[in-house]
Amino acid sequence: MAKKKEVAVSNEDILAQLGESFPAPEVAPKIILPRLGMFSQDVTKKVNKKITVIHSEGDFYIEQESEEKNSDGKFIWEKEEIGSEIEAIVLYKRKQLQMYDETTEEYTSSPVFDTDEEVVPLFCNRKEVNRGTSEDLIAQYQYQDKDGRTRSSLAEDTILYIMYEKDIYQFNLRGSSKWSFSNFERDLRGKPVPSVVTHMKGEHMEKGKIIWSKTIFSEVRNLNSSELANVLDEVQKIKNSIALEKKQYQNIKKIEKKGAKDLGSGDDGFGGL
Repeated sequence: MAKKKEVAVSNEDILAQLGESFPAPEVAPKIILPRLGMFSQDVTKKVNKKITVIHSEGDFYIEQESEEKNSDGKFIWEKEEIGSEIEAIVLYKRKQLQMYDETTEEYTSSPVFDTDEEVVPLFCNRKEVNRGTSEDLIAQYQYQDKDGRTRSSLAEDTILYIMYEKDIYQFNLRGSSKWSFSNFERDLRGKPVPSVVTHMKGEHMEKGKIIWSKTIFSEVRNLNSSELANVLDEVQKIKNSIALEKKQYQNIKKIEKKGAKDLGSGDDGFGGL
């Protein structure tokens, strides 16, 4: 009887078959981008009793993670100045809640979100301290200023994803810069913001003893066909990442809710293992 001929199977083929029978879960590519920002006020340093301006009001900068770590073991973020005026493409707009307590020197903020209907958590020192829609949360931190006007300690920032020199950055806008961007959107008269090259620069502002720069935006030109196709591709990648991230977050919340229910009924929560 003739001996059966053995067929060699490569490790790559075996791994491919194992992958098909045991697919890996989808992993959301969490959006963590280097930052693009503008110094709203002069940054000074005192050397030999002399105050020196090290970063000028109205200058833009890029901030990204370096390879160095601080004493807590966290990577240090370094700033690189890029000039007083820049041109970029605004790809996407989102929102974030934040406030700073001067008495405790603590920041409270939400994750970045997209719509007013979303229920978002607020975190302080990595612990959740509140939860609700942006409108409800802002209302909970309202107070009366010295002029009797109703204000809130919790502010809603505008978060922009911006393409600058082919790289993508996160640009946080608050206060007068936030309203300046809203005016820019209105001035485009319905033209999509990502369809134009946008010029950005600082504008000097004074109110009493307060001095600062706000970011102002203006249209440079329309994108050409090739640029529009590239921008559309980048926007779709951002939207896909957001959708997948939110899907995974919802799945985690469902698991947590189910786990809490099972534990409450006497189940050990390990699904019979």
